[in-house]
Amino acid sequence: MSEKKVYFGIDYCKLICAVLIVFMHTVRGTSEIVYWVRDILTMIAVPYFFIVSGFFFGKGLSVSGQSLKYTKKYFLRLFVLYTAWSILVIPVSLLCIEMRYPESSVFFRILYLFRMYFLSGSCGIYWYLLALLINCWILYFVHIRKISMSFVGIIALLSFIVGIMYNSHHFQDYFFFELIHIVFSTPNNFLHTGLIYMLIGFYFAFHNIKINKSLLVLLFVLFIFIRSWECRYSDFLFVQFFLAIILFLISVQMDLGGLKSSRWARRLSMALYLEHFPILLLIDYFYRINSFEVVFPMMLLVCVLLYLIMRLWLPNPVFKMFYGESK
Repeated sequence: MSEKKVYFGIDYCKLICAVLIVFMHTVRGTSEIVYWVRDILTMIAVPYFFIVSGFFFGKGLSVSGQSLKYTKKYFLRLFVLYTAWSILVIPVSLLCIEMRYPESSVFFRILYLFRMYFLSGSCGIYWYLLALLINCWILYFVHIRKISMSFVGIIALLSFIVGIMYNSHHFQDYFFFELIHIVFSTPNNFLHTGLIYMLIGFYFAFHNIKINKSLLVLLFVLFIFIRSWECRYSDFLFVQFFLAIILFLISVQMDLGGLKSSRWARRLSMALYLEHFPILLLIDYFYRINSFEVVFPMMLLVCVLLYLIMRLWLPNPVFKMFYGESK
């Protein structure tokens, strides 16, 4: 059996994107350059994660002789991860409801928790895991039923465009978008915002596309300038689509063979993503810190220390349940 290929560039770019997500959520009154990084660069992170997830899911299907068994295993691992963190952060979720709806009834709070865990994604950021749980089955049926990628791609692109419209102030008063907000909070899962990105990664898993790396870097810089213009003159978020794809193509071709391992970067990126938001909500609830220069490095440090403590103290089965991989 051939040795499993390690994509060092993807692992390190995932870590950078995880840091950018922490950056995004800790920004508060500060300099213009910090807001520029948030508005331009951090928006690439989650789309990049979706592309990578679709890529590795496709790679797994391509080498697995049992597609259904592989998909069930993939789904179960994500389901355990999502459920474990969703249960762990219930106290934080209840605090969020208390902050937003202090006069709400017990029934309303239970209903709100139901919406969070089954429709919008628990504790804000875990919508990403919920989307993966749904989209892995869509990709499985695309693969096993030989469904046209173009057909599914058009549907996914249309839902992506509707999601862009939802996030624009031009369509805020439309009843359809208000209904989405009431039921799902965001269009992320109702419209499967991440599906188009996962389809792109899934496509790359089966098609070896190589583009000159210098050209890709040049395109990335060019689209950064275009994104800066888009951010200044429009509230549509479309250019991030191209930036995420270009970043993936750069990372998948990165030649970092001199490194012995990038597993630590992959694991730490997962830890930063999963840990930071509930911790940040707790800090904001009890100690409102308005300094980005304090909160951002503090969150990185706390998350890394928490990961190391969990890795040291938790039994391997429990650690795997919360971080998706064995120690």
